[in-house]
Amino acid sequence: MPGQLLSVTTKRQQYAFAIYLTGLVLLAISLPLSKWLMSVSQFVIAGSWLIYGTYFSRLKGLFLNKLFMVFASVYLLHLLGMLWTTDVDYGLNDLRIKLPLLFFPFMLMSMPLPEKKHFRWVLLAFVGAVFASTMVSLFVYLGWWKAVVRDSRDISIFISHIRLSLMVVLAIFILLHYLHDFSKIIIAIAVAAIAWFIYFLFLLNSFTGIVILIACGIYFISKKIFTRAHLPYAIGLSACFIAATCWFFIYVKNIIANENNCVEQQLFETKLTTASGASYTFNDRLNGCENGFKCGNYICEPELQQEWNKRSQYNYDSLDNKKNYIRFTLIRYLTSKGLKKDSAALASLDVSDIEAIESSITNYKLKKVSPFVLRLHQTAYEYKNALISNNLNGSSVMMRFIYWKASIQIWKEKFLTGHGTGDNKLVFNKWYTAHPVLEEKWQLRSHNQYLAIAVSFGLIGLAIFFFGILYPVYAARAYLAWLFNIFLITALMSFINEDTLETQAGVTFFVFFYSLFMLLFRKSEKKD
Repeated sequence: MPGQLLSVTTKRQQYAFAIYLTGLVLLAISLPLSKWLMSVSQFVIAGSWLIYGTYFSRLKGLFLNKLFMVFASVYLLHLLGMLWTTDVDYGLNDLRIKLPLLFFPFMLMSMPLPEKKHFRWVLLAFVGAVFASTMVSLFVYLGWWKAVVRDSRDISIFISHIRLSLMVVLAIFILLHYLHDFSKIIIAIAVAAIAWFIYFLFLLNSFTGIVILIACGIYFISKKIFTRAHLPYAIGLSACFIAATCWFFIYVKNIIANENNCVEQQLFETKLTTASGASYTFNDRLNGCENGFKCGNYICEPELQQEWNKRSQYNYDSLDNKKNYIRFTLIRYLTSKGLKKDSAALASLDVSDIEAIESSITNYKLKKVSPFVLRLHQTAYEYKNALISNNLNGSSVMMRFIYWKASIQIWKEKFLTGHGTGDNKLVFNKWYTAHPVLEEKWQLRSHNQYLAIAVSFGLIGLAIFFFGILYPVYAARAYLAWLFNIFLITALMSFINEDTLETQAGVTFFVFFYSLFMLLFRKSEKKD
């Protein structure tokens, strides 16, 4: 999407161009740190456009630019969708959120083309801001920054943890892109930053970010393998990457297998009363097991309640700070140790066990594991519990299948044209009324950008969406640049698991870097 070859000659234009570059840097910094600064930076960019002058010639060149018009069709699609929508207010709000789809291509393609060093400033400012955001998240994780944290994904306090994970992935490859331009000391710092970013994805428990990192890593290594000069380096890196990937998938497979191994081990005597003479209950509704022991067996809740309230600040029937019921966590934790659920078993727990239960850790083997491994176990348990009880509420992975199922069925109702820009909320509410499979607080929409487009605009709109995004890449031959392809892989894969363009941070992240990279890697330049 090449920009116009405009000159910066007068002092007014020089001043406007300086403001323009400042706006780009501010926007890059704002993406992982501040929605407020994100809005301010867009006003700065718009102000520079107005100060620059020569409006007629720039607008004429812009509207003669075929690539701009093709990409603008994505936003025009949303405008046209207002013609057959019934919820106008919701539609207008959606148009406001999606305005960056038109704003950034318009601004960036009708201003003078920055030099390579200017692009470098913007991209490295973005990397620095991502690093700052991850450090704040680390402070939150360590308790040095006050914030409400229910699990490790809540440590991203500025933007969604998924959005931050996408930015972390992109920051890794931006550093790799500029690595050969750095001095030895800066290279060492950059490599350390890359290592930190990779570790942070696991600390953040972002499955989306980790999977996209793996996909981008496979592409990056494949690109280097076909370059003879980098062959030894690529082979070594490939071997490490393949080994790490295989280990990861085997590890996940074993976790799922262990969670599904629910055969009661015969370690208990047949006595059905506690040491104090209270009766045990056997609750088949408590699905699942821990380490081979069934959670619903040998439970004496009166004793558990009395003993627990003596040892913890959390009431037995209350929620912990992660919004999980203490009593269920306690039962699962005792089960994992092969203990009956009574006062004697609870009395045998030490302080670290009590703290683990208060932190929603349900298995004593998970007390000292990383947050990412803990999240893997929790996800496997949610999957198993959903299969057994058919209760999907609260399972972020399993609920997505409901969202996708609902989206597909809603799409089929108006397969070609969809339901319009503003009726997304209405049609989903109608579907959930007819299919009450989830509690109201979990009744969300598509969680898949492609399906979100299909629900609103049907098959025709989905075709326009793909054409508007992919044709400029082909026409400008931006696919020759591996860093642009890394961004495109990151964005398109995120569309599978998230409706990325439905939030201000998501749509701004996508369209800003799409436009910026299209300018940086214009077709007159071939990048390996």
